Amino acid sequence: MLAGVVCVGAAIGSLPVAVTAYAEAAGARALSGWLLAAQAGGALVGGLLYTRAGAGGRGRLPLLTAAFAAGFLPLLALPGPPWMALLLAVAGFALPPVLTAVFTAADRLAPPGTIAEAFAWVITAFTVGSAAGAALTGPVAQFRYGFVPAPVAGLAAVAVMTAVALRRPSRRSRRR
Repeated sequence: MLAGVVCVGAAIGSLPVAVTAYAEAAGARALSGWLLAAQAGGALVGGLLYTRAGAGGRGRLPLLTAAFAAGFLPLLALPGPPWMALLLAVAGFALPPVLTAVFTAADRLAPPGTIAEAFAWVITAFTVGSAAGAALTGPVAQFRYGFVPAPVAGLAAVAVMTAVALRRPSRRSRRR
């Protein structure tokens, strides 16, 4: 699951670099802050709405991750700034549900007495992914491909999270 979290982090880490390059290409460097705020606003709405959903089972994480990845695909069209703001808000919508499902899974899978360590590994994986996403996006953003890493990393996260969900639980996790 941690490999999937690295991919989720990479998708999110790529956005500030891609958005900054996009705003600069649009001739409005100051726009990058507003565009990132739109993405954060979408995440806020997604998180608030997700609190109304039940905990869900093991199969929810791949579905949420698929929604997360799909949210980045429209960004590849590079629309004008108003549409880009709307699309970034949509792209932010699924992040809180994905992270909630990840931490819920970590809680379920961690042996008794190790939950703090499990959460630390999740946070570390996300941070490493975020740094990698930013680093990998920098060189391609100048060629108008800045929004490519986010859906690619998102799709990789879907593959990993699906494999994790399909894996048969061990005896230890069945006892919990």
